Amino acid sequence: MPKTYLDYYKTVLSPKLERIDLFLKTAPQPYGITESAALLDLSITETEAILRQLSVCCITRPVFLFLLQEGSSALCELLRRQLLFPNDTYTLPEIAYIYDLRREDVFAAAARLGLSSCHKLLLPLLFDEILMPDTRSLL
Repeated sequence: MPKTYLDYYKTVLSPKLERIDLFLKTAPQPYGITESAALLDLSITETEAILRQLSVCCITRPVFLFLLQEGSSALCELLRRQLLFPNDTYTLPEIAYIYDLRREDVFAAAARLGLSSCHKLLLPLLFDEILMPDTRSLL
């Protein structure tokens, strides 16, 4: 079980993002509905509903990106929020919003590091200071 948000990011989120990146770069189009849904943590039913909304029957790269924008999974929501802030440096409230973290946790971690904002390259340091919800009470 991850103890910090950095552990969670490295063990859960990063592998999913890497699989999506590799899939989009290497898989031939059209993409399969089952694989596309699985990569985005969507049900087949939800994926099919989004495809009907678009009036398309096959998944190309633009359609995959539309699935990402319309999907209801936590992964899709995170990626959508990241797209809203294409910055190199983030404010602390932006970090809390993008990564669905408690603001007080982000602000406390930033204070320990002496940060008032955070460059994307420093996010791992910040994430390492944020305990996951079920490990906060251990201290």
